Amino acid sequence: MVNHDVTIHTPYYAGEDDGTLLHRYLDDRFVVRFLDEASNGRLTGLAGQAWRNQDRFGRHSADMPTLRLPLHQAFHVVCCELACDLPGRPPLDPARVQSAGMVIRRGTPDSHARWLLRDDEPIGWRRINDPDPEPDQHRRLVKRGLVKPRAIDPLYNGEQVHPMHTTVVRQPTTAGNGRNRTLLYGYLPLGGSFRIPLEEQHSAGSDSNTASADGQLAEHRWPFGCSPASGDAGPTPCSGDQSLGEVAEDCCGQQTWRQSTGYQVKDGIPELAFSECLRTLVERYRLQEDNDANEALANLLDQVQVYSGLPKADIEAASGGGDFDLSDHTPRGSLLDYIQASHEVLIDWFAEQDYDLRSGATPAAKLPSAFGYSSWDLYITQDQARTLRELLVLRVELAEQDLSNALPMPRFAQGENDIYFVQPFVRYCRDGRPAIAWGPPSQPFRVTGPLDPEAARPVAIQLPELSDLKRGFARGVSFLTPKSLADKMAQIEPSLDFETKGKRNKLNACLGISLSFSIPIITICAMILLMIILNLLNFFLRWLPWAFLKLPRFCK
Repeated sequence: MVNHDVTIHTPYYAGEDDGTLLHRYLDDRFVVRFLDEASNGRLTGLAGQAWRNQDRFGRHSADMPTLRLPLHQAFHVVCCELACDLPGRPPLDPARVQSAGMVIRRGTPDSHARWLLRDDEPIGWRRINDPDPEPDQHRRLVKRGLVKPRAIDPLYNGEQVHPMHTTVVRQPTTAGNGRNRTLLYGYLPLGGSFRIPLEEQHSAGSDSNTASADGQLAEHRWPFGCSPASGDAGPTPCSGDQSLGEVAEDCCGQQTWRQSTGYQVKDGIPELAFSECLRTLVERYRLQEDNDANEALANLLDQVQVYSGLPKADIEAASGGGDFDLSDHTPRGSLLDYIQASHEVLIDWFAEQDYDLRSGATPAAKLPSAFGYSSWDLYITQDQARTLRELLVLRVELAEQDLSNALPMPRFAQGENDIYFVQPFVRYCRDGRPAIAWGPPSQPFRVTGPLDPEAARPVAIQLPELSDLKRGFARGVSFLTPKSLADKMAQIEPSLDFETKGKRNKLNACLGISLSFSIPIITICAMILLMIILNLLNFFLRWLPWAFLKLPRFCK
């Protein structure tokens, strides 16, 4: 049992402001080499790491190093130091550490996204505003006394953690009387992926075509998403990095809730935001059907009440935040009951208003009658709207878990804002209670792509035999084309004039175009040659049909 706190700080051999350090090695025996250097006092801080200046390449990497991948035969070890929170910071006994790990985060320590897992499956980068430092959701609940510890750990939910280990080394000194140091080290993995659907993300009617969770908030308008409401000169849509912890906020703090915001249906005419949200609920998630994935949404919409004869002028004239007082008005039924009773006519209504909905115009036609009232009203409270945003994001993630036709997307991207840092932590026991201590973050870095020409190192790749080449390459190997290149490829017109069109690739910036090598290369070359030959023949011989038609006239 530890009766004092534990601290994690910069290793003894580095400067105080170096933070958690990264060490680079260029062969797969990096762990042995690191331990050898640590025991012999050959590790250096930032000032002595020449590789940090050598590995500055790429479009956006002049300000920080770019880490190579294991594919390039480069490996990185994270290192920091453990000590007791006592005067002089004596080394911590490794036996007192229950577990240790590190997390990789995208952004800066002040504003970052975390790589989250749900049921041990990655769901991508999410921003979280949670003061609890524990990355494991099950451990959080145990610490709060909400659940009991289990003999077998459940499937992991929370931020992905990579293991770290402890080693005790002797700090060398000139006098020969060095002191012991407890180092915490671990391998920095630069792989990982999450799966997103291949189809267009905004197609309706099937869970397999559901928009990704990252774009859910940007897809819907305020107050059901983060896009500005129709007619508002509000902020631009959110970037899509929100998590369940952030969607509870008023759209990243950019939108303001007013009393009139919740008035979404006025005399049967819906606001554009409600029309789009209702279409998502009916056509995409089919809330009218019995589906366990819709349970939370159904319970919420069962609490949203439909009215008749609300004071329109009073609600629109109301100022300030909060909700309009509807205690004097009797509800006619719930929104869930309305959807279940009118879903067939609602689908027809969406088809009639499709042009307006796609163009962003507020529909002028009334919604189908509700509970016998042709003119009806709907008011949603601020808490209900916030919860609905959360549940829409959760519903997207649940749908993505059932996707069978999905493409794994890389965890680390190479965009301008794709910077990362590492932060270690240890779990220990303080006065009989579990405690966690976090170390300083590392210096920011970027991660290179597999085909970056400046990151490649000499490597010998054995080519296959000709007989193997005829059988085709490994199934599923593909190139992921960036959005800028995919747009250029989509503009090329397959004609002899090499004309281009103004069209753009319909998929998002993550997908672009995927080029697969599952077809034998000989077949691909034959198809290309055949297309060239046919175009050339058409260019030189397209006068032949005209000649045959004119031939009888000359024979006369």
